[in-house]
Amino acid sequence: MSEITRMVVVLSLIAGVCSAALTSANYLLTPLMDKQTDFYVRGPALERLFGKPAEEVLGNKIVFPGEEVDIPIFFTRDGDKVAGLAVEAIGKGGFGGDLKIMVGIDLLQGKMSGMEAV
Repeated sequence: MSEITRMVVVLSLIAGVCSAALTSANYLLTPLMDKQTDFYVRGPALERLFGKPAEEVLGNKIVFPGEEVDIPIFFTRDGDKVAGLAVEAIGKGGFGGDLKIMVGIDLLQGKMSGMEAV
């Protein structure tokens, strides 16, 4: 086997092992990254919308599949009834990129409870 062929085989093996390691790390860490994003990015907005600690609200998450991106919806309960919803919406474009907002809806009073930038 020539020296160049051996070098190509060794480098291909190294690239394959590194690719497999990065793929498995991404697969294993994605749920943890999503949880951290919810707590540190969406959590403060949910606290201001519902007036409850983020830990109480973050457990009540439903992900609705959209056309382009999935839409996270958070809800609160009053007894066994759903009392409030928070829906994340994304506004397209702008000078700084897309704008993410969280819209709060109070279902008991039938009105919008607020809007927070995420």
